[in-house]
Amino acid sequence: MAIEIIPKPKNKAPRWLIIFLASSIIIFLAVVSSYLYFEITARGLSKKIEERKEALSEIPSPEQKALEEDLLLKEAKINIYGNLLSSHEKSDNVFNFLESICHPKVWFSEFNFNSDEKTVSIKGTAENFTAMAQQMFIFRSQELLKSITLSELSLGEEGGVDFSLQVTLDPQIYYK
Repeated sequence: MAIEIIPKPKNKAPRWLIIFLASSIIIFLAVVSSYLYFEITARGLSKKIEERKEALSEIPSPEQKALEEDLLLKEAKINIYGNLLSSHEKSDNVFNFLESICHPKVWFSEFNFNSDEKTVSIKGTAENFTAMAQQMFIFRSQELLKSITLSELSLGEEGGVDFSLQVTLDPQIYYK
């Protein structure tokens, strides 16, 4: 083993190798950072695309707009008819009401109804004066009858009591 007093210069890597290594590291870092940049940007863009798709799906198409307008028009018509029906006077309520308050020994033979004036002209026959008085008491006890006028009262041919009444009705009778 020999001792050397003069140091030998260390072998240096050639310059082109150092340049190649440095440029390779720089290119590698640029590729990795570009990949990460594009990956993050792509995810952000994908998220924006999904948000825009959802926003576009909420915007109605022309067909949906036309359908909505048609439905709104039909809804308005239904509401109009509903209001007409709710404000319609039900004349058959008058018949049902009079039927419910008719005395069992009284028969109505003629009935004239005037819906404009809210009046009813009734001709009928009662079995006797007591049944007639009871029927008048029943009529007077009703809140839906505003006024009752007995215009004719006579003995009938068959022994009963013939009468004629003019009754003014409360307008609420049509809506009950």
